[in-house]
Amino acid sequence: MKTTQLDFRELLSFNPLGGVILFLGQRVYLMDAAVQSLLRKEMIETLGQEMVSKLLTRSAYSQGWRITETVKKELPDVWLKQRKAYWDRCYAPCAAMVI
Repeated sequence: MKTTQLDFRELLSFNPLGGVILFLGQRVYLMDAAVQSLLRKEMIETLGQEMVSKLLTRSAYSQGWRITETVKKELPDVWLKQRKAYWDRCYAPCAAMVI
């Protein structure tokens, strides 16, 4: 299976009566884009552009790392195929030149 074949509706679950949202079995929260924008604006006014940029970059990196670890655990077939495809696309041409 390729990542393009994944159905987001199958990866996301929630209890309409409960309020807990899960993505690949991990608890997540949903935030309105307008609210996120306002939060970012207030953070910049309080902490400065450079600090907010660092914080949001670290946060995005951590989120990406956690999703990667979850995919490796919950969807190992997808992980291995995508990892091989990435290797073939990015590193194999360079390795062939060295040999």
